[in-house]
Amino acid sequence: MEVRTHRGYSTPVGSFWAEYFEFPERYDRFALSTVRAAEIVHGLVDFRDARVMDVASGTGKNAVEHARLAKRVIGLEPKPKMRAFANNRIRSLGLTNIEIRDGIAEDLSAFADDEFDIAISMHGAPFPWDTEDSFVRGCERVVRPGGHVIVVGTTPGWRPLHAPHEDFGNPATRRAMDRLEQLGFFAHDFLVDMDYGTERQALETFGFIHGPSAIDYILDHHTAVQQWGLRVYLRRL
Repeated sequence: MEVRTHRGYSTPVGSFWAEYFEFPERYDRFALSTVRAAEIVHGLVDFRDARVMDVASGTGKNAVEHARLAKRVIGLEPKPKMRAFANNRIRSLGLTNIEIRDGIAEDLSAFADDEFDIAISMHGAPFPWDTEDSFVRGCERVVRPGGHVIVVGTTPGWRPLHAPHEDFGNPATRRAMDRLEQLGFFAHDFLVDMDYGTERQALETFGFIHGPSAIDYILDHHTAVQQWGLRVYLRRL
């Protein structure tokens, strides 16, 4: 990844998201919103003793949070470095009720009907390229009647502190999120704080990923805290 320097701090020349899966450690340090999102969904849906499928599980950050409550968690993650990072985390924590498998959201054929109580995806689904709704249709099959399907993303139209004039998101993702409402999901919006501990850590994670405007905001406000708008889509089958 080619980087440049802004006010003495590095940031990618292009979008970090084009190659994020090659840098799991940095992504994991950045992704504090997934922990807050896990706390939120655990307040909306009872994960205790549940069988959970975590789709696009990334570095396993949120899957581990689910495993602290659930009976069993199976994560699906297609990117090898992200999957390896997640499995190393699981081993280091000594968790035995969670595993991360190679898999994609659009193909849940490896799982039986009604195998799960909850299917969840955080900052993965909805997938703009999934024009046939295969992710949702697959969840309808593998999640038992009365179970839940949960999708967590960024609130459409939300504007971050470092870029108040920038309408966050892109049209394809917005259309995909609108489609969830058409498929019977209810939306709940939340604003969460992400505390990176120190100004330097904020610069090396949030600032690095979001570029010059984020670096400027952190340096000018001398802050380690950023806000993020989360939307939780929830459907009971």
